[in-house]
Amino acid sequence: MMMIKMIREKELNIIDKISLYIKRSRKLYTLYSKLKKEDLYVNAETDICIEGYPRSGNTYLYKLIKELNLELKTANHKHSVGHIKQALYIGKPVVILVRNPLDAITSELIRYSRDGQNISKHLFAINHYIQFYDYVSEVSNQVTLVTFDKLTQNTEAVLEELNSKFQLWAVPEDYVYVAKLVLDKMKSKVNDENFYMNSAPTERRDIKKQKVNNCLKDLYPLELKQAYLVYHKLLEPDDRKDALFIKH
Repeated sequence: MMMIKMIREKELNIIDKISLYIKRSRKLYTLYSKLKKEDLYVNAETDICIEGYPRSGNTYLYKLIKELNLELKTANHKHSVGHIKQALYIGKPVVILVRNPLDAITSELIRYSRDGQNISKHLFAINHYIQFYDYVSEVSNQVTLVTFDKLTQNTEAVLEELNSKFQLWAVPEDYVYVAKLVLDKMKSKVNDENFYMNSAPTERRDIKKQKVNNCLKDLYPLELKQAYLVYHKLLEPDDRKDALFIKH
């Protein structure tokens, strides 16, 4: 399977090039995770693997599932093709979260620096998005896709469908209550200055996002176009237009 060529590869620094290379390799990323002793990496005891590009609802879905079943062994938050490859290789169910490129990449850039203006990371973030979902589109029939929009706008339906497919918890739950409980816990951390990566929106964060958003559109229009081509390649096989779905 051929991955698409990285965009403006010569402008990436050597650390970013190595990082992207490791992220797309199953063997290298598995070795890297073992060396770091990462406890959320997929293994033989894993019940389900949750993955997605950063800032795509990974934390929210993980917290929802853990709230519903604390004993469930969940692999998540690696944001790498290599992690997905390993999960499929050892036969674990995989759920992939999908968010539109501009919003996901903008939010991730703010993670790198509080104002999101670390220009050296812009191309890395775009290439990471393209690399990640280009691979996911190739294995979309082996994974379950959940859009960020459906997860945030119709959380109960997502939880119902996931439990119906994977039997993650024993009995039906009050999903509306659980979603509110998890959101309240996440929002309670917004005022913590050290928790600026939290996914809950704030006015200050929205202002920063808009600045980075505009920067990306001005400086990287062709690169963003490529990211959207990958995004639509992933979503359009069934002619879906609103991107509010779970794909089986």
